[in-house]
Amino acid sequence: PFTRPEKLALRLAETIARDPNGLDPELAEALHAEFSDAQIVELGFAAAMFFGMGRMVAAMGLTLAEEREAD
Repeated sequence: PFTRPEKLALRLAETIARDPNGLDPELAEALHAEFSDAQIVELGFAAAMFFGMGRMVAAMGLTLAEEREAD
């Protein structure tokens, strides 16, 4: 089971992935109840970096070394 802060961080990541313009006031209020502004920015930045890296890898057709060796 996830803690309340962990659940909120996951909701933030999901929101960033699905609709970067979709941070609703309820989620923003809940995040501010658990995290500082700096922590919210850091969580959002981390999520954006991982999603962005995933998109870059997919766009470039990159694979893991293990996958290349299996071919």
